[in-house]
Amino acid sequence: MSHVAMYKTRILNPNLELLRTVFEAVAARHDGRVTDQIKGYFMKDDRRVALGLTTPDFPRGLGVNIDETGALEFICDPYAFENKVESLKAEILQTYQTVAVSRVLIELGYSINADTNAGGTLIEGVRA
Repeated sequence: MSHVAMYKTRILNPNLELLRTVFEAVAARHDGRVTDQIKGYFMKDDRRVALGLTTPDFPRGLGVNIDETGALEFICDPYAFENKVESLKAEILQTYQTVAVSRVLIELGYSINADTNAGGTLIEGVRA
């Protein structure tokens, strides 16, 4: 059954500029685009989101909003695309965390090396 679902994350008070950078990177990897709305199952019911991502194989889109507690939440209609939605959510979260940690290490004066593979991303910070 089709319905719009919301999925909470553990990310609190996210940096929206950083999140936009992440959405643009993920969109580029999937030939997608960043938007401010997602659609329901019948490609109707436009719903505004803080940031959204549509791809050729998931045109309804996956969006994010910030809830009243400051937590990042995903929003979409996953019907018949559950695996794709889970994959995109995981990729967005991993990319956000990788970029956020990398930026902090650089601000602290570290040089970084990042190695990404199927299991995740390893970030190595070396004090210059």
